[in-house]
Amino acid sequence: FRPLMVASRMGCIQIVKLLVEHGADINAAIPTHPTTFPAVYMFSMKYLPLFKYLLDHGGHALPCFHCCYGSRPHPPLKTSRSNWNEDADRPAAQGPVTRGVQFCEMISAPSICRWAGPIIDVLLDYVGHVTLCSRLMEHLDSYSGWSVIKEKAAPP
Repeated sequence: FRPLMVASRMGCIQIVKLLVEHGADINAAIPTHPTTFPAVYMFSMKYLPLFKYLLDHGGHALPCFHCCYGSRPHPPLKTSRSNWNEDADRPAAQGPVTRGVQFCEMISAPSICRWAGPIIDVLLDYVGHVTLCSRLMEHLDSYSGWSVIKEKAAPP
């Protein structure tokens, strides 16, 4: 893991700022744990000011809305780390294969899903119009106060 990811996981915004000011790559990937979005987000989503700082300083938001399932139903959530890379062995007839964990899968983890609305809301400030996948819509539908976030994502 990279120092930026460790500092983000600790929620230490001072160290994150120092690392970013000295050229840390916000959009770096973890080759052994691939994601379809910047890996540092996995460690910073619970700290919204830190998450916003990363986005303000070059973090890519759009990949968080790319989902191979789109508006179609998503498969059941994987419940263990050993299952995250099983897609590589799945026959093509069983559906699309992802190249790493998608944002909608990560935000569905029990430890993060209660922050789904505010996290999606922050991300929407950094992208143009996007279509939310069915899993992100499920999260936003799970709490009535998050309906305004769905409206924010809707086309003008």
